[in-house]
Amino acid sequence: LAADGTLYVADNDSSNVRRIDSAGVKTIGGLSEPTGLTLGPDGSLYAIATRGATLHRYHGDTWTDLAGSFSHFGDADGASGDARLRPADGIALDGDRLVFTDSANHKLRQLDLRTGYVTTIAGSGISAHDLQMPRGVLVTSDGYIVADTGNHRIVHVARSQ
Repeated sequence: LAADGTLYVADNDSSNVRRIDSAGVKTIGGLSEPTGLTLGPDGSLYAIATRGATLHRYHGDTWTDLAGSFSHFGDADGASGDARLRPADGIALDGDRLVFTDSANHKLRQLDLRTGYVTTIAGSGISAHDLQMPRGVLVTSDGYIVADTGNHRIVHVARSQ
């Protein structure tokens, strides 16, 4: 929900993102099964597309691909074009970092919006005691609250500088 009352909806079933305001409902873009949205202070809308395992930015009526690759799933940190994700769900903005749950890789990751580099914050993708299918993320003053769905718990992950 934007400050002006505009509501943005990730319509996963139709693979669209919709804007709802006083003028009505408008489809603003087609993404491959969008599941997570978050707004930036400049009005940018950030989206995560589950099926495409990609991150996107919508600003000024234009969509920009930020990270991931629709045709190359995987698990790799790196520059936005080289980073590999698998189906992901939760997304939140933490200053100049886009934090997201890379659910199928069992990780909490971030995209530095200044450098375009994706890194892993938490999760090895290996241990049963680690994150398992994290779905949602919330930014707090000292880190992140993560819905660790596969382990049926909510966990706090401290922010590293």
